[in-house]
Amino acid sequence: MKKLFFIVTVLSLTSFAQTAQPQAPANLGATMKSMATSLKKITAQAADATKNAESEQLTLDLAAMTKNSKNFIPPTLKNLPADQQKVQLEQYNKLIDESVTMIEELAAAFHDNNNTKATDLIAKINAAKKEGHNQFK
Repeated sequence: MKKLFFIVTVLSLTSFAQTAQPQAPANLGATMKSMATSLKKITAQAADATKNAESEQLTLDLAAMTKNSKNFIPPTLKNLPADQQKVQLEQYNKLIDESVTMIEELAAAFHDNNNTKATDLIAKINAAKKEGHNQFK
């Protein structure tokens, strides 16, 4: 009976862990919307050191979403000639990679309880977001 209880518990936890993982958005628009929502929440609580653990996790999730955005081609690039599309896509991917680096630095700042650095990095991330939207939206 104890073995059965143990097996059921393990299977339940495994099932919960699989369903608790967030699903990656299926397109660039949904990905960007999720990223914007996360960044707003992170920004709102960045100065609150009591929320650094939560902010760190939100930031790590944001980094994963940002990496996921490389799986999509921005709509503005789809109608370009192939040679121009290739160059623009390389620039898009470079901007995404730079953003991921800043977001990972932000997670480290929250981990280190360095909210001043976190606030500075958020400003840089927002500037990169604006630049990306100007180029590719």
